[in-house]
Amino acid sequence: MGIKKFSEMFVPDEIIKPSSIMNKNIAIDAMTELYRASLGGKSLDVLTTSDGKPTMHINVLLSVIMNFYKNKNDQIWVFDYCKKENEEHNTIKNVELRKRKTRKELAIKKLESLMPNEISDEEEDLVINDLNDLNNLKNITNGNAVSTDTNENAVSIDTNGNAVSIDTNGNAVSTDTNGNAVSTDDLLETETDTNDNAVSIDTNDNAVSIDTNDNAVSIDTKDKQSEINKYTKRAFTVSEDIIKDAKYILNCLNIKYVDAPITFEGESIASYLVEQKISDAVYSGDSDPIAYGAHTLYRYIAKNKVIHKYTISNILSQISMGIQREATFSDFLKVAVVLGTDSCEKTAGIGTKTLYKKFNNIELTDEQTKAIVDFNKRPKKEDVVIHNINKIPFQEDGINNLIDWLATVKNFNRDRVTKMFQKLTNEVKPVKVAKVKKTKQSVVNLNIIK
Repeated sequence: MGIKKFSEMFVPDEIIKPSSIMNKNIAIDAMTELYRASLGGKSLDVLTTSDGKPTMHINVLLSVIMNFYKNKNDQIWVFDYCKKENEEHNTIKNVELRKRKTRKELAIKKLESLMPNEISDEEEDLVINDLNDLNNLKNITNGNAVSTDTNENAVSIDTNGNAVSIDTNGNAVSTDTNGNAVSTDDLLETETDTNDNAVSIDTNDNAVSIDTNDNAVSIDTKDKQSEINKYTKRAFTVSEDIIKDAKYILNCLNIKYVDAPITFEGESIASYLVEQKISDAVYSGDSDPIAYGAHTLYRYIAKNKVIHKYTISNILSQISMGIQREATFSDFLKVAVVLGTDSCEKTAGIGTKTLYKKFNNIELTDEQTKAIVDFNKRPKKEDVVIHNINKIPFQEDGINNLIDWLATVKNFNRDRVTKMFQKLTNEVKPVKVAKVKKTKQSVVNLNIIK
């Protein structure tokens, strides 16, 4: 996510195709790429192994790696710190992390309502008992007041105290005396379809909705599957297995990567590599690498499959025009936290159209001040370790090992994968890697490569 309303506030330097990035050293925000790679299909299970494990992330990851390599770009993939159980990591993002957790839990509950036969009675009871923790369901009920009935089911209450639901026109729709699925009498069994029509699950676990005459109308399997796919994606988390897959691929292909040290996020360390002139730019779907100190950001826009290139110099020029004086990096950080970030809430009553007018009179909250401190935080050089630093990418032995793994473990078609690598290696001459002081593990820290 990063800085809220970033694309509304700032115009990119240019909009380019991914293929136009050539002969650069790119620090890649690995986690945003893994999310994009995993959620790129219509559903998470569009590509799987024989035992049902997803492989979409492998396809997209290989494509990104190979395209960067083809265009003679040096790559450093940067992963978030791998938090251990019960370990405090980057506590400043706790509020945002709790929001994400709540959204995922809500998505899981929606999935359970769409696929009731897939969970046990004990699990279903646990879900129902957890409803008291879901006060933020207003977002899904379009902001209508929600109460609880005597069975602790989430229901809307009309002026006569009857359980009702709200249709898309804001009209109250009562439940009938036979308990047919014509209302949102239980949020666990209620959804909105892509047209914002009320949807619930009847007693036979069929998806139904309310037509304009308040009649229950069945939804076909395709529509129900669409709802399942939507909430499966909302519930998705990049797993340890996906991260292990990514690192295995990088190691086979001798592509450099970094694990962020404790209390640091991947985009922060990627930005640090740019700041230290090890990389030329950060490649990420998020906007906050600029706030972390990267002077250049290649922000991938998945919807249009283009890159929005941002530079801090151009951003400061835009701010200068807005505040009628020469802007500094501190001014940019103030703009960022006022808009809201993963580390702090936005300033109430301030939007992209009024921010510059009120800029000088805006007082930051304690939370926003702490967010700025976090943006200015830098790691110790010795804690930033770059793996595979002295290795030449795309060597034959590593490629063969990767092909074997893809074919035998991940059920890829061996012939197709082999031809894909053969075509690439025939097109691209081996990249010469600058020599640095070697270590026994072919791992080097910034004190050595600086």
